[in-house]
Amino acid sequence: MENEKLVNEYINSLTLKVNELQQENLLLKARINTERADLEEQQMALKLELQQTKDKLAKLSEAPKVKAEKPAKEKPAIPAFTPGSFEEEKPVAKPKGPKPMIKAPKPKGYNAEVDGPRDVIPNPAFEDFKEKKYN
Repeated sequence: MENEKLVNEYINSLTLKVNELQQENLLLKARINTERADLEEQQMALKLELQQTKDKLAKLSEAPKVKAEKPAKEKPAIPAFTPGSFEEEKPVAKPKGPKPMIKAPKPKGYNAEVDGPRDVIPNPAFEDFKEKKYN
């Protein structure tokens, strides 16, 4: 019986010690969580401040830079040309109309690789144009 009482007392003391350690463990976990939350808030505040500073620097670098104005140079004198001091070249008018020579029409079954290039013949439209122009 005495041994039973002693074992029960031992079990009770161990139970009390376990409860005490569990409470201490919960308290430490709560303290860690609150400190971690505070650190995260500080970290977010620092990130926000850093981003705002970067934005301000970007705006400053994008601002138009004021260039120092250079003094105006004196304008050179306008050259004076007298009539006959130079000759103007008039552009030559190109004749408009059909080309004088064209390729011959393709015969039936024509193959450029086998038959070779087509012959060049006088353009009948050019001859008609030439007759109308000079008549």
